[in-house]
Amino acid sequence: MSRPIDLREPEAAREAVSGMPPFSSTELATSVGAVTREVLQRGAVVITKHDEPVMVLMSLERYVELERAGTPDLNLLTDRFDTSLVDSKMRA
Repeated sequence: MSRPIDLREPEAAREAVSGMPPFSSTELATSVGAVTREVLQRGAVVITKHDEPVMVLMSLERYVELERAGTPDLNLLTDRFDTSLVDSKMRA
């Protein structure tokens, strides 16, 4: 499992969003159409304030992917547990 990112470290935040197109919060407020097009094309953009990343704006599709990746498949985990339990009983 990966180590959580400490967003209090500016370099960690910059690294986490590297490769995403940046938009300032002013650009977001004044050009929401352009930002939206970029999000839909690339999946996500980083929003900056004073040239520092402060948030990520992502497509619904990308958000759902992240949510699914973070939710364990309980059936799969149950099957693995059952297999492990059977294996341990057979070895005993």
